[in-house]
Amino acid sequence: MRPWIGFSAATTRSARLAAGVAIALALAGCTTAPAYLPTAPRFEGTPVWQVAADRIEIEVAPEVTPPEPAVAARLAEPPLATAKRWPAARLRTSPGARGTVVYRIERAEATERYLPRKSGVTATFANNAEAELTVAFTVAISETDALGTRRGTARAEASVTGTLREKADEDDHRKLWERLMRDAAERLDKELQAQVPNALRSAGQIE
Repeated sequence: MRPWIGFSAATTRSARLAAGVAIALALAGCTTAPAYLPTAPRFEGTPVWQVAADRIEIEVAPEVTPPEPAVAARLAEPPLATAKRWPAARLRTSPGARGTVVYRIERAEATERYLPRKSGVTATFANNAEAELTVAFTVAISETDALGTRRGTARAEASVTGTLREKADEDDHRKLWERLMRDAAERLDKELQAQVPNALRSAGQIE
């Protein structure tokens, strides 16, 4: 019997893409879908650690909120869905062990801020003005034994920002979001990889 792991079921990618395209078309007033469909980041390959616990739980802080609809329409998936996949990719429970690893997502956001565009002496905002796009993650991991005694903690942050040029089209917009999501996920993964072996003392690399 496989150890229990508390991962939530993910929405299918096709449903996400369909919903995103529909929102994007409604917002832009377009009659055709964009040519470029972004892909979601993945935590692939090694390392994988086994922890002395029979439960791996995911918690989401109340302040974590979905992206604005216009942003969500251009993403393959919300940042929260990306962050939730890390434990399943990197951690395994131990047969016969008793304890809990809690993976808490404190920040998972994708934000877009249009930069002021000057016309004469007056700064105005326009839909096609340059925009600053940011993807940011913060997660914390804690490990406790069967009695609730804490055995270790780790915390990682990752943030990347990019600028969307004024002349960028819809496909450029989506490609930039895809790159920022991938880069932020890679930074989060690397930071956690650097911390887990020392912070979670029971962790042993198995792959």
